[in-house]
Amino acid sequence: MLPMSPASPLPVKVLSFTSPACISVRPLQWEKGAHELQVRLYCHYNETEPVDNNNNLVSTGTVCAAKCDNRWYRAVVVECLMGTEGITVTVRLVDQGRIATTDIENILPLDPQFLCSPTFSFFCHLHGLQPMARKELQEDLVVEMTGLLPPSHVVTLLRRGPPVESSGQQSLPVDLTWEVVTMPDPFQPNLVKEFSLTELCAEKFGLTTGSMEDTVTEDLSDELDSAEADTHEFSHVEPLKCSENFHWLDPELPPTTRFAARGTFVDESGQVYIQLHAQRHTVRVIRKLLNEKFSSSEPELPAIKLSHMQECCVRWRDGNWYRARFVKYLDTEEQECLVVLVDYGNMFRVKEEDIRRTIYCEHIPIQSLATVLAGVRPVGDTWSPACLDFMQEKINYAKEERNYKLVVKMEGKSLSQPLHVSISISDESKLGVKLDLAQLLAMLPGEVTTGTLPGPLRKLRKSLYWGVKEKPAGHYKAKNPYLLLCPQRYPVQQEQISVIPNMDWHQVWLMEGQRLQVRLVDIESYNCVYLQPAASQPQCEDLARLTAKHTQLAALAQAQCEVNPPVFQPRPGLPVAVRWGVEGWFRAVILECTDTAVFVKYVDYGTSDWVEDSMMIKEMPAEWGALAALAIPLQLSVEAVETDLDILTSLMMECLWTCEEDMWVRFDRMEEGGRLQGHLVNQVTGDLLYKGLLREGVIEIKKSLE
Repeated sequence: MLPMSPASPLPVKVLSFTSPACISVRPLQWEKGAHELQVRLYCHYNETEPVDNNNNLVSTGTVCAAKCDNRWYRAVVVECLMGTEGITVTVRLVDQGRIATTDIENILPLDPQFLCSPTFSFFCHLHGLQPMARKELQEDLVVEMTGLLPPSHVVTLLRRGPPVESSGQQSLPVDLTWEVVTMPDPFQPNLVKEFSLTELCAEKFGLTTGSMEDTVTEDLSDELDSAEADTHEFSHVEPLKCSENFHWLDPELPPTTRFAARGTFVDESGQVYIQLHAQRHTVRVIRKLLNEKFSSSEPELPAIKLSHMQECCVRWRDGNWYRARFVKYLDTEEQECLVVLVDYGNMFRVKEEDIRRTIYCEHIPIQSLATVLAGVRPVGDTWSPACLDFMQEKINYAKEERNYKLVVKMEGKSLSQPLHVSISISDESKLGVKLDLAQLLAMLPGEVTTGTLPGPLRKLRKSLYWGVKEKPAGHYKAKNPYLLLCPQRYPVQQEQISVIPNMDWHQVWLMEGQRLQVRLVDIESYNCVYLQPAASQPQCEDLARLTAKHTQLAALAQAQCEVNPPVFQPRPGLPVAVRWGVEGWFRAVILECTDTAVFVKYVDYGTSDWVEDSMMIKEMPAEWGALAALAIPLQLSVEAVETDLDILTSLMMECLWTCEEDMWVRFDRMEEGGRLQGHLVNQVTGDLLYKGLLREGVIEIKKSLE
């Protein structure tokens, strides 16, 4: 089953490329599951004895385990050949999406435990390049085509139609795209160039876009949108109807005094423009939308004269479109203009033909903030060009070897721009080492000092002001850029779930002293475990109905979560849906956020984990979020005798996870938040399931509840 909706971009890794008509990819969200499977195969088959006679395993279509390059894989036999040196078997490695050849001794039966996981790859082909499938590609041509991909082979997959049958297997028509960020000029925005593998192959190997489109079969299923909709992610977004007095929304200050940022520009007065690292997705969405809307647009003729501080969108030298604010005309013919890129902070010259007055993203605030280094000023009246170049080179996010974030700390009490800050940057020669930018500037001879700003520098800074102010942290309630682009399109998501309710035991008519059949889902410590009610609850029909509704809504929510917008502004306490490998989407609550990961607690299981891929955190369907948390936190009424609590927790884990008896919980006390106090018992005998630990003397029953 393919893991995407018709129009959703999907980050994937290209596993195998044999032609434009046969490409194997793996979604990045499957990487963890694929790795875990590889480890399990390795452990299992390295301890398995070879099969004496495995000729019956090598018939075409047989599912097997195959050893290739000292690794074990799930495979399907393609053909078997008898040679002078023995029998060789050609197999298709289903999780790698490629063909391999190995000796017959390396073929073993596939253990049933490895049949339950879905394949961790799928096939696709470049939409419009199908004629090349009939060509027998030479190896050097395949190598040349593969060389067009980025070195990491990580790309974005864009679906171009429904799956089609090709060589006996399903293949998805797609385009594979990626971005390359460079810094051609330290005083301009980063160059962001987008590449399409379809276009590169067409250009490199002599096909035109038009001829490619003519080869595409026009039998798309009715459930898909039109081809136009497939290729335009933001076709539903409408421009601002009346933009005469419109101004971009002022930027919002960060919620904390210390935060991660991306440096974009240093102006002549020494102001350092930054973007919050947490807003990186918003910046990307703005650029993608403007490129879609304006990339094929014609100049506005006759052009209406621009007024001072009028909002607009402009095309920069990299061909991308950006939000801007008009400053003034630079020539008498009014064909060259000075504008400021509001999301980056820098001014530049642009031709009238590269300006569009149509406004999109009107609900998304400006993404740049102006800052200055606290307590630092140039020795002279202005900053020297060499010092400005040095600052720009140090703060710039995109560098050749990798991207570098800044750690910014607000100094003093001023909350107006330019913000007075200290900036720490990464030492490019020592990974993980941070250097203070002000201290680096102090090491430049004759460049910086301390004290008040000189008059000429204050005058210069005033001349560069382009009318932007700021809003306090939390001023804008909505953060998700997809919702801000078209708020009327997502009425459900606008009402975000504030909290997932806890289990109300009185509502399901369970009282203290009763017993409930449960199953163990997580162990937090020797005296704290998480349980779920067993599926069948003859003693409590209300709880049985609640459990059944959980199962039903969780199944329905899977498809909805795939198309729901990601949570681009995570915060502690926010209920979300989180993707767990190939298992699907689960309810969770955010406990902690960093610049690179989010720590969540799965409310129906009690498990906590870090999530690094922000695209795996989605807004939760409202009806799903209204259900009470299914995980039951149980505080065991025991006390530790063993002083090493880690050892004690390990003993309790071993005792409970290996327990083969039916598990029942006996309530001794109900507490707030759905938490229970009591014991896990055998329903028939009434014995505690951890009575062995009591006999060994590592725990004892709490005196107050004995």
